[in-house]
Amino acid sequence: MRKALSNRTHRAVCLLLLAASGAVAGCQNVEPKETQPNPLADPCAVRLHEISGLLLLYHARNGRFPDRLDELSPVGGPDAVPPLVCPVSGLPYAYNPKGLAAAGKTGRVIVQDAEPVHSGLRWGIMTVESGGRTQVTAQVVLLSSDVVPAAGPAQ
Repeated sequence: MRKALSNRTHRAVCLLLLAASGAVAGCQNVEPKETQPNPLADPCAVRLHEISGLLLLYHARNGRFPDRLDELSPVGGPDAVPPLVCPVSGLPYAYNPKGLAAAGKTGRVIVQDAEPVHSGLRWGIMTVESGGRTQVTAQVVLLSSDVVPAAGPAQ
């Protein structure tokens, strides 16, 4: 009997210690980590991927980017062009066909969110031209305000 009591007492003490350590850990002031949006799951990034494909198709056909984003309709058809607004903020994407220089980057940002509504960042489309402007690549990137200045509204 004494051994059984000892095991019960031991278990009770262990449970008490576990509960106390959990309570102490739960009381610590831990700042939540801000996570960056996932480009595969974020609806804005997905939309910008669709737009970047249309921009590249337009560029391949015309040798330049359109003057305005709404000119993409003839390339992909009216049903192929997604809404040209951020699904989170509802604001139109800022567009600059010549692109904005991005600090520390080799490309130029041609499309970006009007506001930094994605964990304090903006999604954008960055293009890189090579081969005398004949070859263009595009990628959807997260932009902080120190990388590229805010652009005006869509044109």
